[in-house]
Amino acid sequence: MQADAVKGPSSSGRQTTDGRPRRWALAGTGRFGTWTGLLALSAGAAFLTSCAPAASPPRPLATVRSVAAPPPSVASSVYRLAPPAGPFSRAVYSLPVRRREVFITIDDGWYPSRRVLGLMRRRHLPLTAFLLERAMQEHPRYWKAFVVAGGNIQDHTVTHPVLTRLPYSQILAQVKGQAAAIRTLTGRRPLLLRPPYGAYDAAVLRASYAAGIPYVVLWTASVPPGPDGYRGERLGIATRDGKPLRPGEIILMHWDPGLYGALRYLLSVLHRDGLTVGNLPDHFTR
Repeated sequence: MQADAVKGPSSSGRQTTDGRPRRWALAGTGRFGTWTGLLALSAGAAFLTSCAPAASPPRPLATVRSVAAPPPSVASSVYRLAPPAGPFSRAVYSLPVRRREVFITIDDGWYPSRRVLGLMRRRHLPLTAFLLERAMQEHPRYWKAFVVAGGNIQDHTVTHPVLTRLPYSQILAQVKGQAAAIRTLTGRRPLLLRPPYGAYDAAVLRASYAAGIPYVVLWTASVPPGPDGYRGERLGIATRDGKPLRPGEIILMHWDPGLYGALRYLLSVLHRDGLTVGNLPDHFTR
């Protein structure tokens, strides 16, 4: 265990079905090259979705970047998405923005880090943590401090299953169970759901909406861990189209013992490219 990490479950960088880190098989061709592992993950999620039982189809799910920006006369500096009318939550991959900002999201929660808290305080860094219930319950004081430091906690289910393999009643229980736990811990109901592995279908969107969570948030970029997580590996940024990061991108990371170093690397790239970190929930309305 590294010195900056709050004590958590022992692991050798692996991720089991409950979201704990496991050995990753991601390979890239350069800092901004095409990452085969990310493509494989996307393909796998698409396959799982195609095998899931059908529900009433929602409206077409396009990257929200295609939503037209409001007219220049609007005074607000933040464009907020309108909530969906139901009965399905809206799937979001990236956001229309007015500033050169991106959004950092970090999944699971098995390795909370005091050094990450310090970085958040020094840099006023608004991180979004999509947490599992058990990981969150293991270190409640840490996650309360995370919120005080400017972070926000959103729903990543109770036990990290592939939701598209479950019947509707179990999907709903996974989402509602963690939503209730987050409200108990923070006093706030989560606004966003990230389905484990990025796997979702019409039933997941319907269950999310029924649980009071109007948005299902995916990603367009990531900082992929190596075979041993973020430790001892050359870091890179993987985007869906292989191009450099652009404003509005939602970036996926994981709570890993090497997260602090990976965040510093990502922030250096953002600074070089003239990008800032935005607060993800500010761009949504209930």
